[in-house]
Amino acid sequence: MTGEPEPRQELIRSRVSTHNFLLSKTDATLKKGNRGRLTSVGFDAVTAAFPETFQGKAFLRQAETFIRPLAQFDAVAIRIDHFLREVTDGNGDPMRSIQKAVSSAIDRVVREKKGLWGILDEDVFGCFFPAADGDGARQEAQKIRDLLAESVEATVSVGIASYPTLEYGRTQILENALKALDHAAFFGPDTIVCFDAVSLNISGDQLYQSGDIRDAAEEYRLALQLDASNLNVLNSLGVCYGLLEDYAGALATFHSAQQVAADEVMPVYNAGVIHMLNGESGEALAHFRRAAELEPDIFEVAFQTGRVCLETDATEEAVAHLQKAVGLNPEAGIAHRMLGEALEKLGDEGGAVDAYRTAVKKNPNDAAALSALGALYDRRGENPEIAELFCRQSTEIEPENALFLQRLGELYLRHEHFEKAMRAFEAAQNRGADCSAQIAVAAQSEKN
Repeated sequence: MTGEPEPRQELIRSRVSTHNFLLSKTDATLKKGNRGRLTSVGFDAVTAAFPETFQGKAFLRQAETFIRPLAQFDAVAIRIDHFLREVTDGNGDPMRSIQKAVSSAIDRVVREKKGLWGILDEDVFGCFFPAADGDGARQEAQKIRDLLAESVEATVSVGIASYPTLEYGRTQILENALKALDHAAFFGPDTIVCFDAVSLNISGDQLYQSGDIRDAAEEYRLALQLDASNLNVLNSLGVCYGLLEDYAGALATFHSAQQVAADEVMPVYNAGVIHMLNGESGEALAHFRRAAELEPDIFEVAFQTGRVCLETDATEEAVAHLQKAVGLNPEAGIAHRMLGEALEKLGDEGGAVDAYRTAVKKNPNDAAALSALGALYDRRGENPEIAELFCRQSTEIEPENALFLQRLGELYLRHEHFEKAMRAFEAAQNRGADCSAQIAVAAQSEKN
């Protein structure tokens, strides 16, 4: 059996989780380690019509040769909207007519500009234009969309990126165009987006959600080079620093975010979390109180404020915040348990019993709530069998917890189970508790 873990100091990264997009990425030849899905399925009609057009890795190799001498160029990624592999036309191939129409439109525009195009996936195409003008590439993308509209009822979404941009190498620009394509998905079909800080924010979010925190942080850092005042990026970068245990970097970044938007709760709360992780309870509480003033109806804010108040003996204030927390999230057993601890500390044993009961109901494996409730039952002379059961269960769930063992020993001692009491006290003593006095009493009582 395992109990609910102690509450983590959760950092708030965003108010709404970023969507995950299953979009193709360029091959590792463009960016080492990139996870792409380049296929060679469903292109017979396209390759028959355009035999000189490359696909997949072959296209990427050709692209490297094409862009190597160019001082400036645009990369464009084009995706067929609402592409359905299971839908077939009269020829029995997945959306063959749409693939051909898109390819024809791309080929016509790219040839006019003496560019290069190829196939990245069944629904994604890549293009290069020997210029570096996002507006010019946008115009070419619009021409492709106009030509497509003349032949089929289908639309495409487009991502555009230019070289040079920041410190990106030539072979990374198509990937930036694909990141802009991810960005375009936020606006729906038939959209053109140029690579910017938001594109990197979305890319960073995807890496963050996959657990790749270091690469996510790098995306956010690059995004800030494009837009130093982007609040979401600043906050997300601070969260990454916090998870990487770079607390100084996290605090500096959250401070920058607060300068951008003084009334935004996320960086204020997150700075409090970092101070808590640093063991700076006073600073943590000041930030949590400020966050509670800004937005009192966020569970994490109410819970962590109450938690630090409890730890710093501001018990009455702790009760108020923890009551707020359980009202905002009645299913949070950990908040009910801490409310029980605060009420018990104030001497409200009846309220504490109710809070502990709810905590155990929400999480039957909450060892701390079981132990506290059992000890409280025993002290009040209520439900002796249940009291013993709860105290014993807590030690089974967390056998290394000295406090739970000590409470169990005290229960046994009060009920004159001296041998059991001595075993529990000795176990607690071995785990760091000072139970020498209780052991002596139990030993003497057993002799008598």
